[in-house]
Amino acid sequence: MDWRKIKLHGWQWLWLLVSILFGCLAARITVETYPDRSWADHQYAISVSGLTIASLEVERYLAKRNGSAKVVDDRPRTQKDVDARIAKATAERDRQLAELSGLRRAHVVRSVLKWSALSAGLYLLCWAMAAVRRSLIADRAAKQKPM
Repeated sequence: MDWRKIKLHGWQWLWLLVSILFGCLAARITVETYPDRSWADHQYAISVSGLTIASLEVERYLAKRNGSAKVVDDRPRTQKDVDARIAKATAERDRQLAELSGLRRAHVVRSVLKWSALSAGLYLLCWAMAAVRRSLIADRAAKQKPM
């Protein structure tokens, strides 16, 4: 097939241009939000932050001193609890790293599907507008035609 022989109407050129621009934007967003090892490490850091007994004791002391109401939390109370929480967070991080290739594939597929749906919707919208325009032009021509 010779690409030079393809004829596109004005709205099809517009659709092609806008779809390519949306594709570039989608590719950039996909690359910027691509899950990688640092994503799993960040989730791990959030899970284990503030899990030291010293930081928990300081928080409890400040709460008592300030006369705060009883603080209900699920934070660990002993070093054994802290170690269990860290082990659980580490296991979750290892699971996320094992599933990282699947997450990456799903992320790219979702991005491509969103771009495809947006491009198809834009094509249908442009096609409908062109059909309405053609019918209006045909009606106007029919009214102006002498009988």
